[in-house]
Amino acid sequence: MKKTAVTYYDVLGLSPSATDEDVRRSYRALALRWHPDRNPQSRDAANRYCALLNQSYGHLRTAPQRRAYDRYLLSLIQPKALPAPSAQRKPHMLTLVKEIFWPFAPATQEMRHG
Repeated sequence: MKKTAVTYYDVLGLSPSATDEDVRRSYRALALRWHPDRNPQSRDAANRYCALLNQSYGHLRTAPQRRAYDRYLLSLIQPKALPAPSAQRKPHMLTLVKEIFWPFAPATQEMRHG
């Protein structure tokens, strides 16, 4: 069975097209329902769930925050672009030799300047 990630939208029971009002309404309803004072028999679980609700609401509260979160979600599923092979320049062999042996070379006028 493939495990899927739970998003802040899932926590609040919303779709990515939710409005500010949808987010606020869902958060308030769930926060009231799962508040630890209303769930004394499972206070620890209610505390953890309310913390997750607060975190979700914090990220989805406004349209700009939702857009930033949506971009983050897209970055997780889109493959990273690799540079084209021609863009990866290899250093010239003489440059490598100079860099490796320069500290050990005798100090001549030619080597100091070039």
